[in-house]
Amino acid sequence: MILLVSGVTIAKEALSLLGAKNEITKLGQAAAKKLLNRGAGDFLDRSRRMAAAHCLLTYTAFFTALERHAPDLMAQIALTDAEKLQLLPDRVLIDHPIKLPHPAHSEHSNRHALCLDLANRITQFATGLNHHLRDRELTESIQAAVNATEEIYQAQYVELLRDSPDLTAWVSRQDQHRIDRGLQDLATRITELHPGAQSDATATDLSTVYGLRLADPVFGDRTQADGLVFPTKQDAFIPQAFKVIRNRTGDANLEHEPRWINLPIHEDLGEFLLAFLHSPYSTQSPLLILGHPGSGKSLLTEVLAARLAAPAFTVVRVELRDINPETDFQDQLETQVKRDTGRTVNWSEFARSRADSPPLIILDGYDELLQANGKVFADYLMHAARFQSREAMLGRPVRILITSRITLIDKATLPADTTVVRLLEFDRPRQELWAETWNTHNARPFSVPASDSLLELAEQPLLLLMLAIYDATVKPLVDAENLKRTDLYHSLLTEFIRRERRKDPADPAPDVTAELNRLGVAAIGMFNRQAVHILSTELDADLAYFTNSRTPDGPGHRLTQAELLVGSFFFIHESRGRVNDAKAYEFLHNTFGEFLAADFLLRQVIRETTTVAKLSGDEALRGALDTHLATLSPKWFACLKHVPLHTRPQLVFLFREWARNRVDTDALDLILHHQLRAIVYSPDLPAFTARHDGDPYPRNAVLSQQATYSLNLVVLCAALAGDNHYVLHEKKIGPPDLYRGTWDRLAHLWRAWLSLEVLNTLRTVLIAERIDSTIRLTVQPVGRHQTFEQGLSVVFRSAQALADHLTIGLVCKATPESTIINHAEVNLAKAGIALPQEFAVLRGRRDSTELHNPYWFPDRIEFPWEYIYAAFDILQRTPGLFTAPRHEIHPEQLIDLSRAEAATIIDFLVRFDPSWLAFITDSATGLDPLLLEASPMVAPLLTAYAHHGDHDLTFLAEQVAAGFDNVGDLDAETSVAFAAFADAGGQPDLRRSALTALVDHRASDEPLLALPQASLDELVRLLATGGHADLRPAITDRFARETDYLEELTNANPPEILLRLTQVARIADPRHEFTATLFQEISARVHARQPWPVSRLLLRAIREQNQHEDILRQLCSRATPILRSVGLTPLHRYRDKLTAQDIDDLLWATTIISGEPAHEELLTELREHGLR
Repeated sequence: MILLVSGVTIAKEALSLLGAKNEITKLGQAAAKKLLNRGAGDFLDRSRRMAAAHCLLTYTAFFTALERHAPDLMAQIALTDAEKLQLLPDRVLIDHPIKLPHPAHSEHSNRHALCLDLANRITQFATGLNHHLRDRELTESIQAAVNATEEIYQAQYVELLRDSPDLTAWVSRQDQHRIDRGLQDLATRITELHPGAQSDATATDLSTVYGLRLADPVFGDRTQADGLVFPTKQDAFIPQAFKVIRNRTGDANLEHEPRWINLPIHEDLGEFLLAFLHSPYSTQSPLLILGHPGSGKSLLTEVLAARLAAPAFTVVRVELRDINPETDFQDQLETQVKRDTGRTVNWSEFARSRADSPPLIILDGYDELLQANGKVFADYLMHAARFQSREAMLGRPVRILITSRITLIDKATLPADTTVVRLLEFDRPRQELWAETWNTHNARPFSVPASDSLLELAEQPLLLLMLAIYDATVKPLVDAENLKRTDLYHSLLTEFIRRERRKDPADPAPDVTAELNRLGVAAIGMFNRQAVHILSTELDADLAYFTNSRTPDGPGHRLTQAELLVGSFFFIHESRGRVNDAKAYEFLHNTFGEFLAADFLLRQVIRETTTVAKLSGDEALRGALDTHLATLSPKWFACLKHVPLHTRPQLVFLFREWARNRVDTDALDLILHHQLRAIVYSPDLPAFTARHDGDPYPRNAVLSQQATYSLNLVVLCAALAGDNHYVLHEKKIGPPDLYRGTWDRLAHLWRAWLSLEVLNTLRTVLIAERIDSTIRLTVQPVGRHQTFEQGLSVVFRSAQALADHLTIGLVCKATPESTIINHAEVNLAKAGIALPQEFAVLRGRRDSTELHNPYWFPDRIEFPWEYIYAAFDILQRTPGLFTAPRHEIHPEQLIDLSRAEAATIIDFLVRFDPSWLAFITDSATGLDPLLLEASPMVAPLLTAYAHHGDHDLTFLAEQVAAGFDNVGDLDAETSVAFAAFADAGGQPDLRRSALTALVDHRASDEPLLALPQASLDELVRLLATGGHADLRPAITDRFARETDYLEELTNANPPEILLRLTQVARIADPRHEFTATLFQEISARVHARQPWPVSRLLLRAIREQNQHEDILRQLCSRATPILRSVGLTPLHRYRDKLTAQDIDDLLWATTIISGEPAHEELLTELREHGLR
């Protein structure tokens, strides 16, 4: 018989040999070492052998612990080889796969779950062979073995580290507190781990190129003027702290802050990356690194490309802003290799030659790919993952690392099992270390600012650099406590302009504003073309159109306007990635372009509103005002009619911050209403749709221009609203008899041309609400989380942004993706449509997606809680309706519900969205002790963890055990759930504390006999079969004090009473008089042919208590075959549900009732059905 372990075959007979006394560790380690020493092999082969060795160690550690802690038991039961094999059935490795621990988390709990399963099998095996074994001694010895397994495993594991560099790199990750500046220690570690690695010429050239780039200044100022010296990239890079998550489902909701809030912080980024890249997971799915703008993602990839040097690694770094994402992925890589080295390679051959150390493909700037092309390449990451999967299948594995802004990542379709790293903001030690680096290069010392507002800026590496430059060249930060981002950018840019112009003796009084305008022309040109670069010819045309040309003096070659601009400033430079071999330019960082575009747009707004304000202040100039409003500057239109502003939310937020109190908003209102009136009601085409002389931008369709321009006007007015609310009056736009519906006409125009995705994105900037003939626009906070959905959900979200109540109502009414039927009724009512009366009935049964929609909980209090059960009842009968789990229900949202409500919701979520518990563990409030003390929902939540918890349950239980010391204050049901949770998490002390609480009346005033049946069953498992027999007398005393409730229960005689009494009897102390009372009540209700679930527990109770055989004879008479008496006919229906313990109980009962001949007859019948 053969077992498969990560693709490596291991004979099952070999595992049985590991049971030999005193030879387990020796044989297990020998087998593991043989696997690791079977030649070098390629990376995939080494990974499979690592996994197989790890699996062997897990099993040998358990059996070694069993021999040490239960030697008498092992000798007494005398396991044969065949019996040992029964402990390792065919599915054990399938049910409990022992995989290499993922670098994102520990697999200790997974091993612990396997050990518990093996322990349970041994317990059943031992008690089946020897009924006289004492429960407590057996359980305690086996539990001691389980607890010791991890220590033995770790000891054996250390022995293997010498035999595998990959294993060493993978296991040695520790969160060290020393910050590895420039990742220099990482480079040293790689050299130590791969002393004899070989490389080829292409890999060496790539490594050389990336290494040399680290000597460039971190901020490429070629002049180094005024004593300002920028550190090199390798000196300036300070690795961030980070959080990491393994996204198993692909629906990560990574922009949502609660997803990250409770994850642990890790310090050593280099060690983590080294561990991940040496693990087999690196060739199975991509590694995604997220950060905010300016967090140093690109610099990190540059440093990694250099530090992960050949021959140990082969790195190909691709800047996604420079590639065409619609070309074949493999072609992109071959093009990049040629661009970096001048070598033409065939990727398939190149990758196959590096199979021993798979190439690392670094894809830098996924967010820039989106912005640069004006399209949403949401599936680009999936293309990369499919390429990775294909290469692995063909024996050419690759590793893929991708960086992106976190604020755009939920646009993407994320491959399942992607490992996601989030770079954290610089903490104070990192800020100080960065400042120390800066001060070694500059004479004037820089100190990290102390004010809260400046400290917030200093959390991002790019802004920290800007602060240092500002402090050195503009003014000391101690005098700039209220500095904002836009103030910082503007001050730095103007200072750079003055500094550059002072070098020109012919320009003693530089026009800073004119130069800023010229830079703004480049920025708005990139924005209007939806690119992060601009061609030289385009920039020349743009500068000419906006009359921002400079006239160079002197003889010689006349420079183009683009060359004059780019030659002046280091923060706009020639792009390394040419577009169709044409010269192109880009900003050093996207943030510069976003600010300069916002600044240029603001200048156009100020220019036009200033003119309008002057004309509107004098009634005599009314005609001139109307003329001006009808013929605004072509340059005004050029900024607003090409691309919706809200598609670059950072630009809008920067514009809002920079423009505050600088624009005459009344004048802007006049422009808005006049322009919208012309678009909606004029019989003529608006003037801005005509082609203007010299207009350098591609001309869009007339509808596109009208839709984009009108929406941008609305966004501008909303962005400048003083209290985050802007009110648009339809009466000011439309004629008196036609103004109603003006906003709806605009919404239809926007929807007619702009895509649903673009309109859906509008919600990140503003949300509209209709109030009679006014539209209230609410500006959204910076960085608002935006979930990018599909199907009718997109229609619903975009309709919310547009106050389109008719569409909202119809979507809610028509699809299971809706929120609740009440939402449909309310919104259709706003659109003047009343739903029929029958929808009142539907509201009572509620809509399906309220189960995972975040808007449901605030609405819940409007309806009786019974409706929740109606909704769940529908979905439990038609589970296909629940198709898109969203992870939006947090424990704190359940805290005020009744236990019945919470239990129903938790049960549903766990069954239909198994990843929900992992989500709670990773990113929500989790099992905070304060939460555990506060709510009835804790019992069902703990029970769900105990029965369905993921591989991190042990770690979670350890956290709870460390932080919770008030078990005695829990009610009875929660105490039982707490004990089950502690048991599943391997916390025996916590489990015992919870069970002990049941003895004390402080735990609860309600009777233990009133526990829900499921809790009672759990208590039986913990007490009757799981040890703690010493607690049974005290708990029986508590049962005995509840005789009034027992009498009330027996008089009511509910259908489940026999089941309940039987389970209580299994817990009770056999010597207690209350136990006799219980069996009297049981005897009065027992008759033959009980349903099997009841008969099963009755047999177990009678046998465990070792008395009351009269009840057994009531249940099973000699005249009736026992299988019929206990409800097991026809037997084939129950065959797969019977356990070894069930069969043993049946054989025991048959012997008691009918003797040995009947025992043999039953044994024969069971064998005929394949049961024994």
